[in-house]
Amino acid sequence: MRTCLAVSALTVQTQEDALEIQVTQPGLVTGQMRVALQANRVAGTKVGMLATAEIIVAAVAAVLREYRAHIDSPDPVLASTSGRALLEASAIPHHEVASDAALPCRHPMSLNWRFLPAQS
Repeated sequence: MRTCLAVSALTVQTQEDALEIQVTQPGLVTGQMRVALQANRVAGTKVGMLATAEIIVAAVAAVLREYRAHIDSPDPVLASTSGRALLEASAIPHHEVASDAALPCRHPMSLNWRFLPAQS
């Protein structure tokens, strides 16, 4: 069994603070996912930090639908331990995985809003 990753963002952080976030271009996320899905028999998928609405909709959701894949383990990353937002406010409605309308998910879930930091 192999593990394949599609990196949607890189962070510079310590346990106390997220100092910098660099979001990956959606086209690179799409490319990473397609190559992984073409080259491997995928037994399961996990989603964590997606950062932007464009990555969620244009990359992740589009590729999952293209390959008729589903998220098996939704694990949204909303904020760093220090409270810095890691999901843009405009992405919140897209990340709210209440149905396949947002992301094709085997085990739908809702975000735990009380852990979401106030957006400025």
